Amino acid sequence: MSSTLSPPDSMEVDTQMTFKEALEGAQQQSLHHLQQLIPHVAQNYGNQPERILNAIIANLSVPTNIEGFEATEVQLGTALSAILCLKEVIQLYRIRPSEFTNPSILVLGDVAALYPFWILRLLGVPASPTSPKLALRLVNPQLGLPFYAGTVSFLQSLFKVPTISYQAFPSHLKPAMLDVVIALWTSLPNGEPPIYPFRDRGQTNPGVDSMDPSTELVCGFVEKETQAMAVAVMDGRVCSPKVFAQRTIGRVKALTYLKGLQHLSHLPSTTSETRNIALIMVATMALSRADPRLRRVFVEEGATGAYIKALSTLAERMEDISNGEILPWSVPNNLPQWFFLVNWFIDRTDQVLRQATSSPVAILREVESVVSNGLIRTLAVAKRHRPHERKAKWDEIWDELSMHAFYLEVLPGLYKEVTDHLEPTLPGILANRVYDTDPSIRSQRPGWEESINPRNIGLSVDIDYLKMMSQFVEKKHRVKLCDNLDHHSRLGIYEESKTQEEHICSRCHSVVYCSPQCQQEDWRAFHRKECIPMAKDYTDAKKADQVYSYDNRTFQTSLVRYAWESLIPNRDRRAGAIRYSEGRDGVVLTDLYRPVATGTVRPSDYLGSVLQGVPAHLRPRFPEYFKIFVDTNGSYTGADPTRVRAQNRRLLARSFCFGDKDVNLLLLLHRVSYVVFEGNETEVFNKSTDYKHRGPEARSDFLVQGVISFMSPPSKWSRFKVNAPDANMGGVPH
Repeated sequence: MSSTLSPPDSMEVDTQMTFKEALEGAQQQSLHHLQQLIPHVAQNYGNQPERILNAIIANLSVPTNIEGFEATEVQLGTALSAILCLKEVIQLYRIRPSEFTNPSILVLGDVAALYPFWILRLLGVPASPTSPKLALRLVNPQLGLPFYAGTVSFLQSLFKVPTISYQAFPSHLKPAMLDVVIALWTSLPNGEPPIYPFRDRGQTNPGVDSMDPSTELVCGFVEKETQAMAVAVMDGRVCSPKVFAQRTIGRVKALTYLKGLQHLSHLPSTTSETRNIALIMVATMALSRADPRLRRVFVEEGATGAYIKALSTLAERMEDISNGEILPWSVPNNLPQWFFLVNWFIDRTDQVLRQATSSPVAILREVESVVSNGLIRTLAVAKRHRPHERKAKWDEIWDELSMHAFYLEVLPGLYKEVTDHLEPTLPGILANRVYDTDPSIRSQRPGWEESINPRNIGLSVDIDYLKMMSQFVEKKHRVKLCDNLDHHSRLGIYEESKTQEEHICSRCHSVVYCSPQCQQEDWRAFHRKECIPMAKDYTDAKKADQVYSYDNRTFQTSLVRYAWESLIPNRDRRAGAIRYSEGRDGVVLTDLYRPVATGTVRPSDYLGSVLQGVPAHLRPRFPEYFKIFVDTNGSYTGADPTRVRAQNRRLLARSFCFGDKDVNLLLLLHRVSYVVFEGNETEVFNKSTDYKHRGPEARSDFLVQGVISFMSPPSKWSRFKVNAPDANMGGVPH
């Protein structure tokens, strides 16, 4: 029986069979005659449209009882041949619309109720819950891909008719058409993504983009019917949302190396698939926005990392191509094309990164995945080939990523990727951290103006700070917290303990104490009213995989305090400035990347702008922090060193990007020691801010008396970084 079937592209035409014979045989449901009818349709449909449509309908009849139905090879072959006949009819409505003016029969007529059923069978979707799962198990494996290709060509033709769209179908057929589109996307007729099912890219030059027909069709459908598609995917009639996400990601991975697909093994090792990848990424983002549940599925299946890895892989391969290492075309002869590709990679990378960093779920896993899968390598490619642009999308991407670096899950991998791939792109003088701001010195360095620009300087300084921050990844270098404000006074100890115990509240997992005594004191003062609300916040965050851990809290607290002690103190170099006076009269908004952007605001202004976003159960802690600060520091503004030293409390604030929210820290510090630097004004400043040599094990001048952490909507401050050079920073432009 299977001998009567042959792939559509290899079917032999019987030149002796007339149109009349083919039509009559097709009406009798003869597969051979139906196959021979295909080449006659275009020439004869204008004269006998009803007879041809009736013959097609006769071969697309749906079984009266589909429960447990499984199509045979002949039934599938017959259905495909009928659909290809129908495709010839569709072509007439496309090519000769003045003669064939009623394409609505293709979506409203009797035939429209039949072909969706058979397309789903051809794509391997069971007819009913009791039908065999392997709907194509009888089909010769060599026919799977041709069956798929025939289905794709039909649907392409159908939706290219100007008046035909999803909305043109009657309501009772729309679910079936959505199922057809999803099945087309998720079908694996030969066990692999059926990209370019006709085995031809349509481009002889592998460095020139082409378009996979199924990608164009499905992604175009998502663009126009986003909400309907998202609902259909989540309904799971064709496959589960998880399988849909897996197959979507599988297509992106396959597009990075088409030669790895069995039916495309004849292609070169590298082909330009930027259009296909872009369409899939855009479709993924559209579906994710339409339904947050679907976004979570894509996150859990690793879509972000897979997409970044695909971009990185293609960028590096295309760079090899541009250097003439793989293909004959090279940058000198194709500058516009190569620069376009560089910009394309950067734009797509920016899209994926912003989707990841705005995630309401698994934010740290998302950002870590972006880093580990090659975003930095893509930036390095762009930097090597567009080095003279002073401000570009490149800067925005780097700033967005670097502002999410302050987490234990992100920083180690980011620092390694940066030092491995970005640091080597710096000019030698910056790689050695030579920041000359004296014009006379600059003039002695050939190529200074070309190589020293805000981007390179900013990146070099960022790498320095990343290195400094990475030292606190080791737990032994991080501060140990106790959320009892009277911790130090109760113990009578005013130095930091490396052996202090850490007991996290077992209910809310949000506060920590050094001992049961401190826990009891804080319970009476604050925690008894906040524990249950905190426990609910923790449970909600855990469900979204968005837990802000104690380890990250101690890590970020250590960074803020270290920045305050190593980057910022004594930076006021005006004549007559009082040493140690910085921050004695307000809240210091601490900038970790650009100390020049650090500023102090009045306590009342800080509270007025912050308290509205603070959860009600945390608000009682704030007045106590400010009471200790004001009672200790008072309002003295004079220069008496003894009184200035007595003003030993500091309030430091910092916001950290955390997906679609910010993590905010308010540190109450108690100064317990002073280091006096000798020398002139510049020497004192440089010594007091010598973060490179001070190291994480240096004795801190400030004890952490308390830290409040809370979530809030994102602020501009947590996502803004000053990148302009500043010659007033002791020889280190920021």
